[in-house]
Amino acid sequence: MANTPEELVEFTKNINECLDEAFETKLQNMRSAFRKELRKIKSSRPSGSGEESVHRSTLWYFDLLVFTKDQEVPTPSISNISPITPSSEKVRTLFFCCHIKY
Repeated sequence: MANTPEELVEFTKNINECLDEAFETKLQNMRSAFRKELRKIKSSRPSGSGEESVHRSTLWYFDLLVFTKDQEVPTPSISNISPITPSSEKVRTLFFCCHIKY
């Protein structure tokens, strides 16, 4: 327990730091869940589908975070598929030509 004002200030700093970290973690978790729900909604809207087939989020805070939807920027990813080079295109063409049945 804090007995002096200095101890009280130090005790309060420790609590505030813990609360800040907990808040940041909670906010990141909420944004991650929001992005996941947003992907579900987008993937449940195939062309020509009715409104009843669209996924509806059950997150209580989903509508509160909709304003962040435009702030989501996809991170660049690294592909493990090698790009098609002219030589590999020739091989592919040759492969398909040899396996076509007339």
